[in-house]
Amino acid sequence: MVGIFFKQCFNKNPSVVTRNIDGVIILVPSWRDSEKTPSIYLLNDLGLSIWVLINGKRTTREISELIVGNQRTKVNKKHEDIAAFLGQLEDIGLIIK
Repeated sequence: MVGIFFKQCFNKNPSVVTRNIDGVIILVPSWRDSEKTPSIYLLNDLGLSIWVLINGKRTTREISELIVGNQRTKVNKKHEDIAAFLGQLEDIGLIIK
């Protein structure tokens, strides 16, 4: 699954508004599926780094390589973590294929 996922490219969903408030990045989807669905999402530094690289042209693997860079420790785990984060963004609907 991860191998196939690494070949996919994603775009930011145009229905998501991004705001920077005092250095905190907030994603606000224009829809809400239920009361259990959060109406805003906050990104940490790593999440922001990934979000900035999503452009519809870079594959998940390319984004992961740019984030991980030349780090030698636990590289596969970091790639898997980044792929999982992108998978969560897709599940929520914040990014689309």
